[in-house]
Amino acid sequence: MPITTAAPITIDPATGVREIKPTLPATTRIFTNGRNAKGQFARWNAVRVAVTAQGHWYRSGDVADSLHNDTICRGCGHHGHYDYILDYERCTHPATAEDVVAALSGPARHVQPGDRVRVSVDDGGLEYGKLVGFYRDVDGVDLADVDLDSGGAYSQTIEHLAAA
Repeated sequence: MPITTAAPITIDPATGVREIKPTLPATTRIFTNGRNAKGQFARWNAVRVAVTAQGHWYRSGDVADSLHNDTICRGCGHHGHYDYILDYERCTHPATAEDVVAALSGPARHVQPGDRVRVSVDDGGLEYGKLVGFYRDVDGVDLADVDLDSGGAYSQTIEHLAAA
C-alpha cells in the first residue's frame, strides 16, 4: 500500500539519511540517519523525523506543547497528540527532503512557539520574551523570532534559547 504525502520526499543516499520501512501499513513516514542526539551511531535511540500523510513533520526529542502534551508540527505549528490528529488538516509548510535532513542533523527543539524564553542579546545581557516562530536563513541555520518584553524583536539561533 503506497503512502501518499502532501509533498513527495526523495532523500539523496549521499546524505546518509534513510527511511525506516514499516512492518505494518502506516501513513506516517519515518526517517533516520542512524545517529543519536550526540552524533554517535545508534540503533534504539537514533533520532527520527516523522512526516505524516498531510505533510506535518516533527523530530523525536522535540518538546511537546505544555497544555496537552501534544506533538507540534515544525512546519506550521499545528499540534495533536497522535499523527492522525495532526492530519485533521493539511500542513501549510509540508516537509521537504532538505527539512528532513536539517532536522536530523540539527538540535531538537526545547521550546515551541508561544513559550516564554530567555535570550542572550548582542550586548551580553539577558532579555525575556515570547517565541513567535522558527525559520531557516539562507545559510541553512535554524533561527527563532522572539518578541522581547522590552518591546523589540530579536532573532536567535535555537541553540541559544532557553525556556524562561
